[in-house]
Amino acid sequence: SFLAMMSHEIRTPMNGVLGLGRNLLSHTSLTPEQSATVGMMGDSVSALLQILDDILDYSKIEAGRIDIESQPLDIRELCDCTIGVLATRAHEKGLHLRLHVGADVAAVVLGDSVRLRQVLFNLLSKAIKFTESGML
Repeated sequence: SFLAMMSHEIRTPMNGVLGLGRNLLSHTSLTPEQSATVGMMGDSVSALLQILDDILDYSKIEAGRIDIESQPLDIRELCDCTIGVLATRAHEKGLHLRLHVGADVAAVVLGDSVRLRQVLFNLLSKAIKFTESGML
């Protein structure tokens, strides 16, 4: 209950920042560098919102109330978006992120995109944090 209330209080201004960024991208003339910066801002806000979701999910797991969905999802797109969110952090450390999905992997699979995104995000975040140089 407390976590849900705090989540709402934090989400409201973060969604406002996300909306402002989208408005800047669609209704103003920005240089390519400015557009990239606003895009990274949006990615960062999305990552923070994801962290809030993770915290709420953890509390649901503790209470035994987690729901797992099974919906069609584009695995390549999901991986690409997750890498996109973390690319700046990796680049700042001099790391290169590369996505390779085997040709034998189906384009669309059944799964829980939210949970899969959480797992990928957390794994890549830790990999970036503990990797000194090279490619992930």
